[in-house]
Amino acid sequence: MMKVGEIFLPDDQDFRQFKNDCITDEGWALCYDKSSCRVATKKNSLSPFDVLRVQSEFQGISSELLYDVIHDGEFRQTWDTAMLEGYEICSVLPNSDIGYYSIKSPPPFKNRDFVTQRCWLDLGRNSEKYILNHSVNHLREPPRKNCIRGISFLTGYLIIPTGPSSCTFYYMTQSDPGGSLPAWLVNKISKVLAPKLMKKLAKACTKYDKWKAKNQPSHKPWLYPEQMTIARYKPDEIGTFDVNETLTSSANTGEANKFIMSWRQILIGFLIFATLVIPIVQLSFGFHYIKQNNVCPIESDIMLLMAIGGVFEVLFFAASFGFVCAVTPSKYKKQKSKSTAADNTKGSNRASLIIVGFITAILGACAIIFFVLIQIRVYANFNEAQWTVSDSPKYCLFTVFSSAFEPIRFQPSPRIVPSDNLQLTEQQIKGRQQLAHVNVVVTQAGRNVWDFEYPWSNKLCSCSTDMTQCCFAFCCLCCFECRLFKRAGENMWTSLAPGARYALRSKIRTAFRIEGDLCEDCCVSTCCPCCSVIQIERELHYQGL
Repeated sequence: MMKVGEIFLPDDQDFRQFKNDCITDEGWALCYDKSSCRVATKKNSLSPFDVLRVQSEFQGISSELLYDVIHDGEFRQTWDTAMLEGYEICSVLPNSDIGYYSIKSPPPFKNRDFVTQRCWLDLGRNSEKYILNHSVNHLREPPRKNCIRGISFLTGYLIIPTGPSSCTFYYMTQSDPGGSLPAWLVNKISKVLAPKLMKKLAKACTKYDKWKAKNQPSHKPWLYPEQMTIARYKPDEIGTFDVNETLTSSANTGEANKFIMSWRQILIGFLIFATLVIPIVQLSFGFHYIKQNNVCPIESDIMLLMAIGGVFEVLFFAASFGFVCAVTPSKYKKQKSKSTAADNTKGSNRASLIIVGFITAILGACAIIFFVLIQIRVYANFNEAQWTVSDSPKYCLFTVFSSAFEPIRFQPSPRIVPSDNLQLTEQQIKGRQQLAHVNVVVTQAGRNVWDFEYPWSNKLCSCSTDMTQCCFAFCCLCCFECRLFKRAGENMWTSLAPGARYALRSKIRTAFRIEGDLCEDCCVSTCCPCCSVIQIERELHYQGL
């Protein structure tokens, strides 16, 4: 049987062996069976790349037509979109030649090329037809800089006629594309592309007769050896072929670097996109809700809110880029200089990248936690979770945070906010007072100050009401945003949390002069250093310490 690198002179036994491999299912794993096309694979010791076998039933296409289409290199350029270049180098026998073939590869991969010896056998009209090829090393076609030299261990075609205008087509191949592409990826892609190749080949067959009629209709050297015009091969032009050496050489082309860098760029791009989209989407929903319910006319402040959200976007992006840089091995990074000095500082630069990467990743992780937490409004007016009640039997941090999920089930709505003219019964008043998100009711008609049984605010910041004196005001993003947005009646985290809830709460608090601000209900208080200090001070105060 043929071996890579050797000029092969096949006999009938070799073709029969190839046919037996095509028609025997033993040892093959079927992975696709649909629309008269079957794809199967098996493994062997030659290569980690699977042997791929495709069986397709062609109707309306004779075996002779399909045989011509596969052989005709000039016609192939019209239908094979992956083909870059193809030509014969020399002839070995009347039914064998050596040729060059190059194909396109999707970015960022390099193109591939092959130098193969091809052998064919036509048993006559309405009979079986064979084409086999494998890689050899012809000295007139050394590896090119813009291509990676692949290896064909065996690629073959078997055409069995099943009628005057129908046939069964077998395509079997085991090839190594070279470079540093993982075998599992190539195996997976091959299974997907094989059925598409059969459809493309069938479509090309329908156009061949019309094309051939205009392009040397009688020129078919694969049928008429006397039409061959290429030179005979010379044994001294066939070089030695070491599979391992060829694959090692092609693996050092830097393709893996480009592959890693490309996916790294895609990941960073996705993270940047998500960072920009998240606040925009939340703002859009928030302002739509606000406008729909006529809750709070703050559309004019959209630019300010976006600017505030930009602070967190910077954190997200810094974390994304820093983390990807940190986990990317240094050998995949582009080197700015190859000087000795650069080599000496390589280790220190690597350490700096890791440190910076993980610091920014930690910042981003904190920002993400912040992003999640502030969407859960902790209302401290639950009886079992009053922060100001030190002797509460269920007073614990877990209770406070678990109660934060309760308001999510009760979305704020103007329908549950009483108006001045609404007369409520005592039972209705008590019922509404139990709602965490709106526990304010009118007890006397005509009053513009609302009474409330339980304090809406837990006065978390009561010991530091004058925010201008707080040294954290310009370091803590919470306080900074709060100061910027005081004129809206209450701080609103619209850039990071659904703005409708806070706009509604702000409108109520401003209209009816309810004391406190959103800082009182901020669930980030246990994560924010300044708030934690205030909280500890308050607890010590209530404990009488």
